[in-house]
Amino acid sequence: MKYFVLTAILLTLFVYHTPANGSGSAAEIDHLAIATIMIYDGRYEKAEAELSRVDPSSEEIDTANYYTLRGVLDSKMNRSESAIINYLHAVDLTKDKTFLAPSSPKLKKKYFFSIGKSKSEKISVIEYDGEKVKKEELEKLHLYLAKEYYKIQDYANTALHLDYAGNRGSDRPALFTLRADCYWSLKQFDEAIHSINMGLIRFPENAALLKQKY
Repeated sequence: MKYFVLTAILLTLFVYHTPANGSGSAAEIDHLAIATIMIYDGRYEKAEAELSRVDPSSEEIDTANYYTLRGVLDSKMNRSESAIINYLHAVDLTKDKTFLAPSSPKLKKKYFFSIGKSKSEKISVIEYDGEKVKKEELEKLHLYLAKEYYKIQDYANTALHLDYAGNRGSDRPALFTLRADCYWSLKQFDEAIHSINMGLIRFPENAALLKQKY
């Protein structure tokens, strides 16, 4: 049943474009979208084949997304050094990327009331904060980088990218224990204790943080 559903999804990924000058009508396949599904489905070799068909220098593709997918695939295939390189490319490209509202977004609606109109006639304005979306994407990438640096025992960069990850780098108690472990491995004991204390301020009842501190 799983693969019948997957096949149905893949069929929707074939997007046909007719060039503006009217020449040709060849079908273009969204290889990034297919690679995303293949990664999610655990078919990493197929995902790699799809990504190999993408020209990262093309102006037609989202290069930040391309390098993010490359990094995710490398991570899944235990190629941490390569994952780090791709994630760093994705960070640089995401910083320069302009995030535009999607054509059919599920966006938060803000309601305004116009003078002379009843509450049932309130005007809705769809809000899209591109800078907020960019910030969230960068935080996610830094968290990915922290994970890969930890795998190769680069504890300094692990802690650094946990900090760069902002809210995502501090929204779970385990991330504070990870920081402390990195600093302890680097023999920066004061920083290790400080990390645990910061975690306890945010998660005062967490048993793992208390145990690690004492």
